Amino acid sequence: MSPRRARRTTDDGRSRETEQAVDVGRAVRLARQRAGLSQAQLARLAETSQGAVADYERGRKVPSFETFRRLLGAVGSVVVVRHADGDEFEFDQSLDDPDVRVLWQRRSEVVACAAAYGATNLHLGLPARGRAADDEVDLFAELPFRHSLDDLRAFESSLERLLSLRVTVHVLGDMTDRQRAARLARARRI
Repeated sequence: MSPRRARRTTDDGRSRETEQAVDVGRAVRLARQRAGLSQAQLARLAETSQGAVADYERGRKVPSFETFRRLLGAVGSVVVVRHADGDEFEFDQSLDDPDVRVLWQRRSEVVACAAAYGATNLHLGLPARGRAADDEVDLFAELPFRHSLDDLRAFESSLERLLSLRVTVHVLGDMTDRQRAARLARARRI
């Protein structure tokens, strides 16, 4: 998405030109399509209606910032704001959850731990909106074809010691395509 120029009125009434780097409707549609979801599925995950999602995608309505963040967060995407000086700030609703934040802050250690067990394609399961913190996180991963239940439990135990949280590892290869798509729609790649 290339930036567009637009005229905006500042709080003091002066007009100035600004860059708009995102077409909100297009961003929602692309994020939804990349996740392999229908409008109705995205609406359920983001706790809104299918009609609202359709209106946002077609540009008939513009969501509030919080709704935009929730829509993108439902498919594992984030909103990034880039300031004129080049600094960026990421608005990621999943990081509001303290358990998820612990894993995300230590993700390089999690990746190293996973590599020791041959685990790849790691995704952090994002909590449902409004879920109470329960000191538990879900991790989705590909494991070598010949992994045992003992290997899986040892991997989970290593992660639990590292993070001081209960970790459940879900093996992507053991899921149907539909299950995999649904789980990864509510996950963020590590």
